[in-house]
Amino acid sequence: MPNKLREGTLRVSYVESKLNNKAITLLAGAKGVTISALIRQAVIDFLKKEDPSAETISLARHLIEKQSDSPDERVSESLDLATLERLKKIAMLGR
Repeated sequence: MPNKLREGTLRVSYVESKLNNKAITLLAGAKGVTISALIRQAVIDFLKKEDPSAETISLARHLIEKQSDSPDERVSESLDLATLERLKKIAMLGR
């Protein structure tokens, strides 16, 4: 199916300036890759720069594995104490 997403992926969208969009379109064309590929790489690079220990990715993986896929179920699920402590640690990264 053409628009079916791979397992473990999520479609996202965001607003970009015309200038940045033009620049990234030119760069993607010059490199022979999609804009999405460039953005995915930029996100990876950003996460590595901001959190070299990869604690953020580790916690995100943990939450995906432990929480329900259903938002209706997830909203009533409680976070365990260890997860809350990890969240606090990540919140301190930005300070």
